[in-house]
Amino acid sequence: MAGTSSTTIVVNLTKTIVGAGMLALPFAYRAQGIVLASTTIILAAVATFAGAAVQAYSVGVVPKGDASFFTISKLTYPSLAILFDLAIAVKCFGVGVSYLVITGNLMPSIAAYFGADGDSIFLSRVFWLVLAMAVVGPLSYLRSLESLRYTSIVGLFSVTYLVAMVVGHFLAGDTIDQRGPVSVYKPVGVYEVFRSLPIIVFAYTCGHNVYSALNEAAFDSLSVSLKVIGTCLGLGGAIYLLVGLTGYLSFGVNVSDNIISMYPQSPLSTFGRVAIVVLVVLSFPLLSHPCRASICYILESIRHDPNRAPHEELALLHPTQERPITPLVTTKEHIVVTSLILIATFIIACSVESLELVLAIVGATGATAISFILPGIFAYALGSSDLENRLITLTPSQKTMMKYGGLALTIWGITVTIVCLGSTFASLN
Repeated sequence: MAGTSSTTIVVNLTKTIVGAGMLALPFAYRAQGIVLASTTIILAAVATFAGAAVQAYSVGVVPKGDASFFTISKLTYPSLAILFDLAIAVKCFGVGVSYLVITGNLMPSIAAYFGADGDSIFLSRVFWLVLAMAVVGPLSYLRSLESLRYTSIVGLFSVTYLVAMVVGHFLAGDTIDQRGPVSVYKPVGVYEVFRSLPIIVFAYTCGHNVYSALNEAAFDSLSVSLKVIGTCLGLGGAIYLLVGLTGYLSFGVNVSDNIISMYPQSPLSTFGRVAIVVLVVLSFPLLSHPCRASICYILESIRHDPNRAPHEELALLHPTQERPITPLVTTKEHIVVTSLILIATFIIACSVESLELVLAIVGATGATAISFILPGIFAYALGSSDLENRLITLTPSQKTMMKYGGLALTIWGITVTIVCLGSTFASLN
């Protein structure tokens, strides 16, 4: 049977999981301490697996290749289509902001390595943010982004280099002069623990690509799907434990919310910073595209226009998708919505320098909705319905477990959102 092999899907999904969010994981260790942070990383992987497992199961209730949050919501709770679009829009917008924050924070240090000093404009965050927008802006207006699909190769290289860099500096012990106290058990504080939790949740977010990956799979088996997802989350978790722990042990309580910015100027560290900047800048248009699609569909739904065809915005999040599908909007709407996204992103990125703050808010909202709340709602509906699944037949007791397990997952997601957002905003005051 033609399709994508399980090995290829493991590689693609793992690349989706392990991204720029890894930069803030040592900071989560600083907030929680070694034992609690390591436990949280493992438990977050388990919770994410539960949500992804629901997605894998729901693939079987629609024809092969048709699974998406949109199609499943139409079978369970049709009114949730707008909620899903809102979650996608929030997550993509927030990640785009985080990418610009990373760019604005790293480029001045890169410029300094190449000789910029004093009042040089090259040491200004705003200058580099303007330059970044000049690059990503035109690309964000494109209706098709197939030419950017190969950024995943750049992403894989950048992530690999970052892991090697963090572990290498830890083994070399060359950060000992910068290291502060290290806490094994004791967290910094309650607010800090809850504020750092969504950073870890955000790091695992892969739900937006699970349906796309399984739609293209050469296999049609729930057990194989679960093994693939488990492998991806296991690999991601192992990398997160490695980077989070070694990064924290390198700097202790002095670690910042962007680990790569901590290392002293050198050819190797500068190359690593450049690789990360290239990754996030090239990835920005891939986020603005589905963000725009989701916002346009929300506008369509509000207008209740029966002549507008629904879309499947998830396809836009998969770099290898052949035919991205967008809402049927006018050229004027396309330009206006894209312009508003770019302007809002730029203003927030100029105003906020804290990567940890951005990841905390996005992780507690869009990422939590995609990973826990929506899959939990689907599980509750699928466990309560008589929808036939072509991949597996559940016994009554198994359906009951799915129903109440989904309810628990939804409650968990809502709790994370409320508690973590509350802690984040409370700590700002």
